[in-house]
Amino acid sequence: MSDLHYKRVSEDSELEEILKLQKRNLPEALTSKEMNSQGFVSLKYTFENLKDLNLEEAAIICKSDSGVVAYILAISKGSEISMPSLERLKAKLSKSLYKDKPISAYNYVLIGQVCVDKNYRQQGVFKSCYELYKHTFQNKYEFAVTFISDRNHRSLQAHKKLGFQFIYKYKGNDNEVWNIALLSW
Repeated sequence: MSDLHYKRVSEDSELEEILKLQKRNLPEALTSKEMNSQGFVSLKYTFENLKDLNLEEAAIICKSDSGVVAYILAISKGSEISMPSLERLKAKLSKSLYKDKPISAYNYVLIGQVCVDKNYRQQGVFKSCYELYKHTFQNKYEFAVTFISDRNHRSLQAHKKLGFQFIYKYKGNDNEVWNIALLSW
């Protein structure tokens, strides 16, 4: 896929493209069969949320000639983005241990969401996005951490394949079972 290039978000139009890709991959846009085989995204960000996040840590994106085809959102430990669901997830990091210390005691970057357009899956885009993510953040943060729904089998497998450690599992307020996964640099 020679028409693909990887970079950090630098324009508002790229944030709009992220929102379009997010919208196509939210549970309400997918059938149960699609969710089971292709995965889904769990959090619903607004343009304002993305704008705030990108002022602090610009997202990693993959672009084709047609626009953004993949993204990974980065949220610093101290981010004050106002999303109740994200705040609940971050609160779990004070109860989740890594090397005998709460994750919240480390300087981590939170992976706020990962999404690859269905037409670009199984082509190395996911791995290449994470390679740029690691290169971008490994000298600033000790590791990356994310939350993955137990129902999102595709995402769980993809993250395991990249070397994420699954360190904690819990049931959320919505009865969703979440896995906390960590990528050590």
